[in-house]
Amino acid sequence: MYKPILAALACALAAACAATSETQTASSTANDVRCVKQAPTGSHIAKNDCRTAAQREQDRKEAEEYLQRQRGVTPPPQVPGGN
Repeated sequence: MYKPILAALACALAAACAATSETQTASSTANDVRCVKQAPTGSHIAKNDCRTAAQREQDRKEAEEYLQRQRGVTPPPQVPGGN
């Protein structure tokens, strides 16, 4: 349960700490794929991380929920069919 969330947070942290990164956008549709070429901290070998907008949003929500749980704050209830 926590491994995907921790992996997402680790990727976000690595992206923030990376010295160089290049962003490429395939298209501007709802399923656009955005690739970021980044070198993990302590490495000179860059890797591509390609995600759709939906995957990026899901990662963002999971990371926010994880941080709220760690702080002891309960997230608002999910509304069926809502954002």
